[in-house]
Amino acid sequence: MTHPPEQQDALRGQVALITGASRGIGRAIAIELNRLGAQIALNYRSEEARAEEVLQLITARGGTCRAFRADVAKSVEANQLIKDTLSEYGHIDILVNNAAIQRSALLHKMVDADWHEVLDTNLSAVFYLCRAVLPSMLKAQAGQIVNIASASSFMGQRGAASYVASKHGLIGLTRALAVETAARGIRVNAVAPGLTDTDLVQALSEEQRARMIAMVPQNRIAAPEEVAAMVGFVTTKATYSTGNVFHVSGGVIMA
Repeated sequence: MTHPPEQQDALRGQVALITGASRGIGRAIAIELNRLGAQIALNYRSEEARAEEVLQLITARGGTCRAFRADVAKSVEANQLIKDTLSEYGHIDILVNNAAIQRSALLHKMVDADWHEVLDTNLSAVFYLCRAVLPSMLKAQAGQIVNIASASSFMGQRGAASYVASKHGLIGLTRALAVETAARGIRVNAVAPGLTDTDLVQALSEEQRARMIAMVPQNRIAAPEEVAAMVGFVTTKATYSTGNVFHVSGGVIMA
């Protein structure tokens, strides 16, 4: 598909940091924001080879990309990620908080370690990164934060209490931070995907996939690129929006 030149240049000169960008939705977001002209800071925790593949793909197309290893669930490493990105590029214009994990268990069988790992990765990491990046954005009187939430931010889900709690909390954090920063030129929004074709979904059995698809009014699974396209829209077109949630769920939250 050929895109209009103005769309391709919409983020020219801007730096976008995407967490959890070595695969799935994060990978697609990194590629999309680079297509729109942004220089990419690609964060990964452990999958260096896959992160390198994304980096090579972007640079082969003439884009600028650097990969940074950090476990953003740890405050020290999240802070260092922001410092390293600022040191490399001089500024961060867009922060996409995408890194997330899920640990499945019924609540009464859930162990403390799994609960804290999910909350630390999906919610506390967003707090750490926003806190670290805000001084530079406030100084510039400009910036965008996009938090990748979930349809689960608005629904219950059996066996996923920690994940659902973290994604509910992420919506609250998005709105609270939007109120705090709106007058300083910073926009904070969330994108909420539904069932998306990632490694987690690919690992399901055909029966499980069919059962989940049956819950989606559009009767299909989203491609990661469709979620990335919404992030592209939010960062380039939704200029009078902050504190909002943009849904990419095939209508599942209506069900």
